[in-house]
Amino acid sequence: MRLIDTASGLIRLSIKRLRSDVWLSIGLMIGLVVASMLTVSVPMYTEAANNRLLQQEMVSVDRTLRIPYMFRAINSSGDLGDAQISLADRVLTEQAPGLVGLPLEITGFTVQSDFFGLYAADDESAYASRRDDLGRFKLGAVRDFQDHVTLVEGRWPAEHDPAMGGALEVLVSETAAAEAGFQAGEDYVVFRGIEAAVAVDQIPVRVVGVWRANDPSSTYWFLSTKVYDGVLLTSESSYRAFAAARPADQQIYFNYAAWYHLYDGSGLTADRVPRILRGTTILKTRLTSAVPSIGFPVSPESALTRHQLAVRLQTTLMLSFGLPIIILVLLFVAFVAGIASSRRRGELAVLRSRGYGTAHLLMITGVGTLVLVAISIAVGLLLGPYVAQLMWSTRSFLEFTGREPLAVRIVPSAVRVGALVGLLAAVVSVLPDLASAGLTTVAHWQSSARETAKPWWQRYYLDVLLAIMAAYGYYMIVNGDAMSFLLGGGGNLFENPLVLVTPFAFMLAAVLIFLRLVPLLFKVSSIGTGWLPSLVPFLASRRLERASGRYSGVLMLLVLSIGLSLFTASMAWTLDRNLRERTYFEVGADVSVSERGVVLGTEAGLQASGGLGGETTTESESVDSLLVAGALVPVAEALDVAGIREAARLYRGSVSVRTGSAARKGTIVGVERLQLPNVAFFRSDFGPQPLGALMNALAVRSDGVLVDPSFLAESGLAVGDTVSLQLDVSQGRSMNFRIVGTVAMFPTVYREDYPLFVANLNYVTEQLGWPLTGHIWLSVASDADAETIAEGLTAEGFDIREVYDARAMISGEQSQLVRVGLFGFLSAGFVATSLLSMLSLLIYSLTSFKERYIQYGILSALGLTKGQIASEFLSEQMGILGLGIAAGTGLGAWACALFLPFFQVSTGDAAPMPPMIVEIALRDIWKTYAVIGVSLVVLILGTARLLRSLRMFEAIKLGSQLTG
Repeated sequence: MRLIDTASGLIRLSIKRLRSDVWLSIGLMIGLVVASMLTVSVPMYTEAANNRLLQQEMVSVDRTLRIPYMFRAINSSGDLGDAQISLADRVLTEQAPGLVGLPLEITGFTVQSDFFGLYAADDESAYASRRDDLGRFKLGAVRDFQDHVTLVEGRWPAEHDPAMGGALEVLVSETAAAEAGFQAGEDYVVFRGIEAAVAVDQIPVRVVGVWRANDPSSTYWFLSTKVYDGVLLTSESSYRAFAAARPADQQIYFNYAAWYHLYDGSGLTADRVPRILRGTTILKTRLTSAVPSIGFPVSPESALTRHQLAVRLQTTLMLSFGLPIIILVLLFVAFVAGIASSRRRGELAVLRSRGYGTAHLLMITGVGTLVLVAISIAVGLLLGPYVAQLMWSTRSFLEFTGREPLAVRIVPSAVRVGALVGLLAAVVSVLPDLASAGLTTVAHWQSSARETAKPWWQRYYLDVLLAIMAAYGYYMIVNGDAMSFLLGGGGNLFENPLVLVTPFAFMLAAVLIFLRLVPLLFKVSSIGTGWLPSLVPFLASRRLERASGRYSGVLMLLVLSIGLSLFTASMAWTLDRNLRERTYFEVGADVSVSERGVVLGTEAGLQASGGLGGETTTESESVDSLLVAGALVPVAEALDVAGIREAARLYRGSVSVRTGSAARKGTIVGVERLQLPNVAFFRSDFGPQPLGALMNALAVRSDGVLVDPSFLAESGLAVGDTVSLQLDVSQGRSMNFRIVGTVAMFPTVYREDYPLFVANLNYVTEQLGWPLTGHIWLSVASDADAETIAEGLTAEGFDIREVYDARAMISGEQSQLVRVGLFGFLSAGFVATSLLSMLSLLIYSLTSFKERYIQYGILSALGLTKGQIASEFLSEQMGILGLGIAAGTGLGAWACALFLPFFQVSTGDAAPMPPMIVEIALRDIWKTYAVIGVSLVVLILGTARLLRSLRMFEAIKLGSQLTG
């Protein structure tokens, strides 16, 4: 009982403490909610987005996922009978839903016979001839048939009693009735032994009705309704009784049986997939034991396996890249908890002197923290779906677009991740009190007067350890294949997880080392301000010099949040730019249209079946190396097509060039120099001059050629020299070109195709004697559709083979689930870190002012005006803020320069072309500055309000009471 009383007292005390520091509690709650909200949104997004893809692969009913199964038995071995079908049916009806573990929504079953010839009942002489039958039909039944069809004519079949004999009553489809002229009430005979001289196993049937499907597109019809146009249908019970009573060849009446199950997958999560797969395996085993010939034409196993792997990989990838943001949020939580702990040091010292042990004191803090963590997890789970929707609507970094909403819900993996982050947050929230719980009253007042001990991370050289780890990670990135997972999906993302956190480890180590130097900076500042006539700067700098342990937390958060925001935004902008430039390098322009060529005849010395010089034109070369007989449609006529702004024709082919005694293959690009600069993608590092200037160099000489610098270095040639090239389509003739300049890179030409030669297209065609066809590069309006443009070009007489739209390729790449989720998470994290940096500054400043309430009262008694006090306080905060902004911006830019060049993404296993250019996102970092500026305005207003409430004598009296 005493233990219960003690525990309840501690709980009440912890709740009262939260209420006493309500604003700090709210700040801590905000940090916990942000941490929970960001982390739980990732598994929610990946589950919902991949479920959307799964819908497209499986069955979607009213935009809700359905999991289909189909089981089919064909009587190829002759052993399928009613007993086997009944056993399989019991397994599927009684055991399948429990094994699959999902709600069974729709079930279907059909059984059919082999084909029979249908004859009129009164024409017995015709039975021996197949030529006289009325058609080939099956006998069969469909479960729950009456619930999904309407009788157009007649009635439902009566139950068949084999003992009573008589005709088997059947229904025919409306289509079959129209084609064969069936009417209700007509009698027929079905007969399988059509090749025998006498009739064998004649079955009288009576058509009693004509049916029409209520909804042919319904999922009930797992076999198309057209299948049943050739089936004479009766009820399932009548059919099975009829078939079981046949005297011989019973298997022909159970020639085909199929079951269809449709399960409700709206609650599907990656956690449930293993159970579904295990249940499916067991179900297949039991069905195979019942019916050895059963098959599984429709099964979700492969799709569910891909879904499970995709969800896990994407969740891990996004959380790995977003780990720095999560760590920063946890640091904010630790920062607020540290301020709260410093405010209650005196309280803890008093409780310690009254007999409370360290465990009791930590329990008080722990209980309150767990209450906040529980609330934050609940709020985070409620807000997580909205963040997931925001991630889904992300087009690029901080750029959103309207999309059909995802069906986001709370999933078990989100709860687990949220609980894990909540537990980490609880630990970092309690740790500050661990040091304070051991302080005596005397030690508390000594530490309050002046910081005597270094922070724990300095005592244990955490900054040095982080710097070593970051240096090793950077070494791995520079000298190894640590980033190979970004190139063509090669390598393993988790072979060396250190690589993923290296940039953040570098920034954190740099910040901690920077914090070691900051007191020296402020000491120098205080010496300098001592010579100034104003007292305010001196007081502010002295305060900063003496209280380095108090402002180090907010300064670390400011520098890290600004640096991480700049790094995150720059990474997003760089990856976006790299995607656009890689795609345009691959296509060449907005739209590239390849022309279809007609190979010249033998009079030109060509072989009709391939190429020139007897060489067969391969599939990959056919687009670039075919010839056209006669004149090509002038490219200027392409401008008549709506949406086309500019157009240029190019030829790209293979050449042989001799350097010394050896010949090597290269690539020649024939261009229309006047039009090309208006359409082609060209970057400043592609050549020593802009594209227009390079084209002017080609204009000086018709036989001019631009070559890549590496070819000049290897061949010993120089600008002005002549080079001889032999085109693969030139029948062995060589062409002489004069080198007029260099070009390092050219769109569509990759390193494996070098050396590179860019020449005048007119000169090449004149030397050959026939026109060459290749690609037409187009500059088009932003809203122009590539397919519409292709149709317009065809109408103008162009012979189009393929169309490549760089804009559509970029849009498709930006719609990839991983990219959308990652950029969405980075956008949400950018906003969160910016807001938390503002909040950290406000919390530090306002709590710092309240802590110095007594000091300011004494300063006021000594003669300082409230304006001077306000100036001193704001100068101190401005010093911290300015230093944080400058250091954070510099650190972010430094991290971008070090690490972003290695974040290249490609579909191949080599570094992509063109090389990635790092783009520092200064156009986004101003948003963080703006948020901090808002916090400064709030700080000024808050300071003015606090100063108005400052009463000198109350402060002095309070100070005398506290100091005794």
